[in-house]
Amino acid sequence: MWNRLSILALVAALVGLGASVASAIDDLGPALTFCTETGCQTVKQSWWAAPFGIPMSVVGVLYFATMVGLSFVHKPRLRVALAVAGGAWAVFLIVVQAFVIEAWCKLCMIADPAAIVLAITV
Repeated sequence: MWNRLSILALVAALVGLGASVASAIDDLGPALTFCTETGCQTVKQSWWAAPFGIPMSVVGVLYFATMVGLSFVHKPRLRVALAVAGGAWAVFLIVVQAFVIEAWCKLCMIADPAAIVLAITV
């Protein structure tokens, strides 16, 4: 069951989970702790940081936690579908940072590439 790609996918999910948890702490806490640079603040103040009032960091925590869990359960179709959807969403969010917000969040730039790597390796 565990081959190199499966291990890489798990590592990518854990990296993405860590970055998403750090971002969620910043989003839900009283003050920024992990992402205090100007670019991070610009991204976090945009509509895209919490579309419809749902912080993207919380979505990331749920997504990556689900993907970690699916690493240990034999649900290949679900795992592939979620990985591809997450990777596509990550590409979209990187494009939004580049061309809409015109600023970069360092935690987003850890979580989003992790989702892309996860999609490629799953």
